[in-house]
Amino acid sequence: CRSSPASVRRTMKTMFPTVPSDDQSRYLAMLCLPNLSDFYTCYPRMEALLTFNAQNATGHYSLDLGNSCEFAVAQRLILLDRWEAVCNKRRQRVDISATGNRSQLRNENHQGRPLLLRVRSVAEWSLPEY
Repeated sequence: CRSSPASVRRTMKTMFPTVPSDDQSRYLAMLCLPNLSDFYTCYPRMEALLTFNAQNATGHYSLDLGNSCEFAVAQRLILLDRWEAVCNKRRQRVDISATGNRSQLRNENHQGRPLLLRVRSVAEWSLPEY
């Protein structure tokens, strides 16, 4: 790995979503980058995953699903949305979704078009694989 820094960077950008999300595992994975400039080269492609907070996933997301780290964020957002919907249904909470599908997501788009034109809920939509 040390003889091919480009290979290390490419592997890190592609495989980083498979690293457990605890701080220690991420720190150890980052040690594989030989120097600080390699980290700065990789960081923009990994930023969405590194800064994602599942405990407070509110906000606006514009994700490139061709980027493995941003794809992982999209997967986590969909999982959180379904989990919240199931919890709210079990607790018999009022459906406050915009479209009556218990989804907590708003204004979902894919390739510039609203998802609601294609599916009734994000739960019915499959993330495209690139």
